[in-house]
Amino acid sequence: MAVVVTQVAVVVRDLEAAMAAYGRVFGWGPWRVYDFTDLPHTDTTVRGEPVDYTMRTAVTRVGGLDLELVEPGEGPSQYREFLAEHGEGLHHVMCQDDSATHDDPVATRLTAHGMVPLMSGSVGDAGASYTYFDGGPQLGGLTVETMRNPPGAPHLEPSYLVDTTPRPSPAQATEALLLKESRRADGRRVGVAVGQACEGVSELGRADDLDVGVEPAEGGGEAGP
Repeated sequence: MAVVVTQVAVVVRDLEAAMAAYGRVFGWGPWRVYDFTDLPHTDTTVRGEPVDYTMRTAVTRVGGLDLELVEPGEGPSQYREFLAEHGEGLHHVMCQDDSATHDDPVATRLTAHGMVPLMSGSVGDAGASYTYFDGGPQLGGLTVETMRNPPGAPHLEPSYLVDTTPRPSPAQATEALLLKESRRADGRRVGVAVGQACEGVSELGRADDLDVGVEPAEGGGEAGP
């Protein structure tokens, strides 16, 4: 089994503001937003105790990883604890194995090393579930999320999409259009010049051929056999 990091997650206070900031600074987006006040979210626990909590998340692809932003909702959760203790910031990474199995061998591995679950829950209607583990001193305090997806389970559809990728201002759009038209005009001028040059060469070639054709041969006769 090869364990890979598939997601990096940041806890934020304001999901919309965070999406806009990452779009403005890095140009990241669009975002798939999951509102777990409406989406199926069951069997939630915090440190092994049943607890009801909600959250909203936004996910976008960055390189080969997912970046997830998490805004805590109602109820006590590890997200809320993190905000209270540390403020906004990097909260966890998701680790999965690269095999096709639907089990959660990463969770088994973490448990075997003495790491305990911090929080867990099920999402969607097909039985997919997640668990957060406290990496403790062994992993430098890193929180690790693992995921279990039953075979054939469909991907959870987002509640809605948000596109924060930068768009040019009207002035920038006009400038880009003018530059594009200028390049087209330059291309046309170059094409005409090349065409004229080729035509001149062709005419010169025809004149040379004509001169050769009328050159008298030695002895006063016409050229040719």
